[in-house]
Amino acid sequence: MKKTLVTLFFTFTILFLIYLIGKTVIGNVLLKGQGVCKMAVLSSKTTRIKYQKSTLVYSFTVGNKQYEGNSLEEDLSKIADSVCIVYMHALPSINRPVRYFKVREISCSCN
Repeated sequence: MKKTLVTLFFTFTILFLIYLIGKTVIGNVLLKGQGVCKMAVLSSKTTRIKYQKSTLVYSFTVGNKQYEGNSLEEDLSKIADSVCIVYMHALPSINRPVRYFKVREISCSCN
């Protein structure tokens, strides 16, 4: 019984890690090929990932629903500025700031 629980725990942990890595990789591929560009606004909210500095959160609206994402912007004086983002039309919760990608990896021009 104990061995079964340990095996189940490790299996779940490995599957969860594969899911997290796959979600990011697949999301990036989809955004590069089928992403929609849009301007978003930097809010006063911040997010922090482990040992990195806090970064501003951006928000944008699709339809009547508001979505957020990590802007990668650390400069708090940029609150209320606009930032170009790319999102999946069918699933706007998959979104990234354009600066997340390398220069020629994604063709996106927000005006």
